[in-house]
Amino acid sequence: MAWLIQFLIALQYWVFNMDFMKKIVVYSEKSPSASFVMKGVNHDVAETVCLAMKKDFFSKLFFKIFFYLHLYKIAVLFRFEKNIRMKIKSGKIQKVIFFDCVLLKEYFVLDTLMKKKQGKYIYFWNPIKYRQSNENKAKFLLKKLEKMGFVLKTFDLEDSKRYQIAFLKSPNRRISFNQKRKIVDFYFAGLPKGRECFLETMKEELLKKNFSSKFILVRGKKDYISQEENRINSENCRCIVDLVSDAYGQANLSLRSTDALFLEKKVITNCEAVVDADFYNPANIFLIRNMSLDGIENFMNRPYEKISENIVNSYEINNWLKNNF
Repeated sequence: MAWLIQFLIALQYWVFNMDFMKKIVVYSEKSPSASFVMKGVNHDVAETVCLAMKKDFFSKLFFKIFFYLHLYKIAVLFRFEKNIRMKIKSGKIQKVIFFDCVLLKEYFVLDTLMKKKQGKYIYFWNPIKYRQSNENKAKFLLKKLEKMGFVLKTFDLEDSKRYQIAFLKSPNRRISFNQKRKIVDFYFAGLPKGRECFLETMKEELLKKNFSSKFILVRGKKDYISQEENRINSENCRCIVDLVSDAYGQANLSLRSTDALFLEKKVITNCEAVVDADFYNPANIFLIRNMSLDGIENFMNRPYEKISENIVNSYEINNWLKNNF
């Protein structure tokens, strides 16, 4: 009987600690891309929380007042829905990963929900200037967040150097919908971001070389396609176009490149940083230099070379969470 009691005590302790070891990933309700990726997180790896904000007039007003007065413990009551606050405050959560979900200053508000023993992380999935445009102010706020115990990581190699924070490659969701459609040679979907002229020129050049293309520029709601539809389109092409926009300060590859990695599709990009990626292979990735497509025919005729599964898996959201947090 004594051994049974000891076993039950040990089991209870193990279950409690397994529960306490849970991670949650908090992401923005305004990001369809983040929402799509988070749908791929397994419950035994982490729980995901969409950061729902209060939208009524009085909540916004009182939040601004208390935020301006630096009364963050009160401000948080008017910023985030109660169920979200309770989820983050849970004593059973050991690690909270904020997936680029608010402006830099608002992490001071979210910090009021944290327990002392909880690990707290911020992963910047966009250039930091999107969250704070003034570079000096951004540096000040980031240093302050680090002093408060936040561990900071960024997908952007330039931001990593600029702000002296850790670089961490961007995750994605590995999923295939297996919906067969007419295959096109080249596919792109995204906001214009100053890329319209280049995309139009590219389309004309590809047509001259007898390549088909499907380019979707999302200028408004009528042009919007879901992340699922975008992935299906990516499945039904030979090469995914991933153009970065200098006008928007983009210096890193987007999810399109890891979509291609998971789907074993080729990529054409103007992003110089691609040559430093662990999955870079000139047989699979065509780097546009000086706006030239010279050599694209040979590139497309060359077979795709399979990338190591260890590298591919490291970008999958569940493995990414297990290995980095």
